[in-house]
Amino acid sequence: MTIRLQEKILEKIDKFPSQNENVISTIVIDCSQFHFEHFDYTDVQMVMFGVTQEPLLQEYWEGQPIKGLLDPALNKRGAEQFRSKISSVIFVPNISIELFDKSYIVFSIYRSQEHSEKLWHIVKNNKIFRNMILVKQ
Repeated sequence: MTIRLQEKILEKIDKFPSQNENVISTIVIDCSQFHFEHFDYTDVQMVMFGVTQEPLLQEYWEGQPIKGLLDPALNKRGAEQFRSKISSVIFVPNISIELFDKSYIVFSIYRSQEHSEKLWHIVKNNKIFRNMILVKQ
């Protein structure tokens, strides 16, 4: 599941502009059909960081731990562009009227602190995004 979701995210990367501190590039992903409809915080950690807070939930491919999209060692097509272009990713585990209620957001660690703070300010001050959960490594 993790690798397939990463591939779907990376397929979209060419549609985003080059990195610019004045542009916020966010990918929103419908995860309602992933992981038997039980997509959660640890799934976000696996996709983005390749690790979770719970070592027993570590995923492997061909005997090696899966690398996250923000891991500089990940060399899939589009991964480097993803790290340089994308400001954040929003994972929506359930599609409902309150689309972003209890959704997960991850900020890119490759953008400046000022850029991330600007994005966080927008997210927290917009009532649509108010209940989003910030996922950290």
